[in-house]
Amino acid sequence: MESRTFSTRACIGQCVRKYSDYVIRVCNIETSNLEPQEEQRLRMLLLSSGFAAVISFLMGSISYNIDTAFRPTHTVMFGASVIYLFIPILFRLTKDVFIGLMVFAALSWAVVFLIAFYAYGLPSPVLSGFFVLTIIGFIIGSKKVGWFSVLLSILGIAILYFLHQSNYSFRNFAENRIISIQFFNEIFMLCMTGVLLWFYEHSREQSAQLVDQTMKELELARDEAELASQSKTQFLAKMSHELRTPLSAILGYAELVREELEELPANNQARGLEKDMGRIEHSAHHLLELINELLDLSKIEAREIVIMPERIQVDTFLRDLQFSIVPMLEIHQNDFELTLPEDLGDIIVDPFRLKQILLNLLSNACKFTDQGLIKLSVARQGDCVSFYVEDSGIGMTEEQLIRVFEPFKQADDSIQHKYGGTGLGLSIAQELAMLMNGQITATSEAGKGSIFTLDLPQTPPKKV
Repeated sequence: MESRTFSTRACIGQCVRKYSDYVIRVCNIETSNLEPQEEQRLRMLLLSSGFAAVISFLMGSISYNIDTAFRPTHTVMFGASVIYLFIPILFRLTKDVFIGLMVFAALSWAVVFLIAFYAYGLPSPVLSGFFVLTIIGFIIGSKKVGWFSVLLSILGIAILYFLHQSNYSFRNFAENRIISIQFFNEIFMLCMTGVLLWFYEHSREQSAQLVDQTMKELELARDEAELASQSKTQFLAKMSHELRTPLSAILGYAELVREELEELPANNQARGLEKDMGRIEHSAHHLLELINELLDLSKIEAREIVIMPERIQVDTFLRDLQFSIVPMLEIHQNDFELTLPEDLGDIIVDPFRLKQILLNLLSNACKFTDQGLIKLSVARQGDCVSFYVEDSGIGMTEEQLIRVFEPFKQADDSIQHKYGGTGLGLSIAQELAMLMNGQITATSEAGKGSIFTLDLPQTPPKKV
């Protein structure tokens, strides 16, 4: 029984589809530029107009058989059966489904109202067509079309009511004729409501299928993106190994050559060679730093960064750290100031990642400050240890601060041309801080320097 029901529905759906395809093809209506929902409304509009034309013709024929004298009601119904057929042509001319729906609603209202006006007035059985019109407006149209249909229906009933109150003489059918028309009208209402509700259910099922298909495509795209991310991580890991091996050899040979040059007699040629070897070492270190940043970024994206928390003494850690930034300070002749309050105590953190974060912040401060002052300070605030890196450099505007932690982004494009860099350092530092349950924030003012604050909780981060 269920399979027969589904086969019947499929047969009806196929017939409805073929009918709408035929009307679209005959009227040469372009549907390629329509959204799926608009195309569905168009097909329902064409179905409703064709159905209304057939019903109007049948009602006119039955009414004429009941009363063979040609009446105005016959003219209205036979005329409507012809006018409804022009709805597809109207849509072809306007290219607007909304206009077609509004015209269909207005035309349907006029047919129902005129038939009621010529036959029996307010008690006319055809007034139930206003109910069908409202259903059509809301289901195949929109809220605007639906409420437009409601207002038209109220207007028609109100006009008939005032005509009755004015003792207007309506033409009355005999009792048996009213019963016949009422019977046919009820059948029409049931059929029309059933078709519309079935079409609505069919559209809902199609929408559900479309949603399911879209979800499957999204899941497939997500799987492909994850696979691509894994492939990228593997590629970067392999390439970093392949690149770091010759770079290590270059740095090793450069160091050996520098030692040999130091043993040679001091002359202009030897000093020139030492400068050349310094440039080679500097370029190799810079390239090695870029490779490490790309590898760290890929590991963070793939969630492969390992956090190994340890208990460290904060003051001892920072005093050892200041010796690592001496070469950075000498490049732009900056001064350094370390402020350590008493009783800092210890903190459980990954020392390697903490050093990486602070060196990145200090390196940026040194790079964007010329003959200025770089400050590093620390303070305990409740259950949090805060590290402050302050400089007197070029600073940033509020717009630049918004994107300073985005990967491959710098405060300004001109900064990249002048100072270099990939824009990965702060992004990686922020990600590492978050892996240790912390966060980096920044405050700055253009021309007056910047302050970067690293807040880390005293509670140990989990091993990741």
